[in-house]
Amino acid sequence: MKDALQFHFILLLKWIQEYIIDPILNLLLKTTTKKGPQNSESKYANSAQRVKIRTRGAYSVGTFHSLKNFLYTHQSYCHPNVVLKNDRITLQGVDHQFAWFCITEDSIDVNDVTQFPFVWIAQYLMATELIIMPISSFLQLYQEELVRPGNDGQQIIMLFNTTRCGSTLACQMFAKLPNTKSMSEPWPLLIAHSNYVHGDLKGEVYEDIIEACVAFQCKANPDIQRIFYKPPGAAMPVAHIVKKMCPNIKVIFNTRLPKHNVSSLYQIINGPVYESSTSPEIKSIWKRFVALPHPKNMTKALKKYRNEVIAKLDVDKMDLYIGGCFSSYFYWFLQHRDIYDFVLLYDEWMHYPLIETAKLFDSLGIDKKHLSLALEAFDKDSQNKFFGETDGKRVEIISEDEWKRIDEVFQTFGLPLNHDMSVEEYKAVLYQ
Repeated sequence: MKDALQFHFILLLKWIQEYIIDPILNLLLKTTTKKGPQNSESKYANSAQRVKIRTRGAYSVGTFHSLKNFLYTHQSYCHPNVVLKNDRITLQGVDHQFAWFCITEDSIDVNDVTQFPFVWIAQYLMATELIIMPISSFLQLYQEELVRPGNDGQQIIMLFNTTRCGSTLACQMFAKLPNTKSMSEPWPLLIAHSNYVHGDLKGEVYEDIIEACVAFQCKANPDIQRIFYKPPGAAMPVAHIVKKMCPNIKVIFNTRLPKHNVSSLYQIINGPVYESSTSPEIKSIWKRFVALPHPKNMTKALKKYRNEVIAKLDVDKMDLYIGGCFSSYFYWFLQHRDIYDFVLLYDEWMHYPLIETAKLFDSLGIDKKHLSLALEAFDKDSQNKFFGETDGKRVEIISEDEWKRIDEVFQTFGLPLNHDMSVEEYKAVLYQ
């Protein structure tokens, strides 16, 4: 409730800024608090805007963050390439109009997984300024000043996943390796895909934006030889686009036995981070966590599921929603199974950490002398209990009737899965 009230207060302040204060200032002084002096931006060289964050608000820290979450005031217009000059300037998101970057204090590294388990939350909480630029400038800057990811000698590894399957632990593990940058859940790829599916981002620029997002997040650094990049689970639909646009990137799929994976997701939804789950605002955000295809590519069964489950999001039928989250992520894996260089199965990884990590390193060409260092990550909670005590083992929280409905959701997505399948049965699907 407190977060919701704060967010509405932010929206009220932004409304006052845009419709009362700025029109008066523009009339009297030819300037505004939000945009600065009239006609001060140019076509490209002066098209990026630097703004000061005055306050921020959201329904939950663990949600989509966009420009509407910040009340800011204009500071200056500058060349877009300013975002390339400092590692404390990081891409937060894109929409059909703008790309925006967060600026933090020099002492704050939002990609430091030892301090922040998730990049998108660190950016929201720690940013002091933003740089906002038109999408056209964002793409032009990429084309003129950056190299296609994976083409500059720097190894880039992307771990797509079904969430709650050890992906954050993998980030912590790679962060232990020398000369390695590990990024845990930057959200630009997810935001871009969500905008595309909802019709706010047109198909003709969609793939270019995906490529550019990866490039800005993986820009070259002479001190970094390897980048390990874990997008959120709902970004699974972009994996094949990333591989198509950047074929030198190594792509991994990380998952977990369906029963344990879905159970852990269920606990998250009912945990402290999303305790306002009944609010319409939170539900509208949740709808974007189910990674459905673009409407033009949906089967009749998926359209029915979207209309009857996702559109309504009845809190009494959260089993159908949670089942859809996992199903949608796995659906995209089956659609593009051939792009993956390695499959990391949590259930075997936890039983045989040394063996499975060694296999992973072999597939990536990483010297196994680093194994002991990497395995130190197993000694702590990778998410620092951000979502509470959600170890994923309390499968009894879902009733048998709910499991039957979840199995039906698997079928809706065309998946050869069931909640009671064994590890060997799951592996047969993964490796067929």
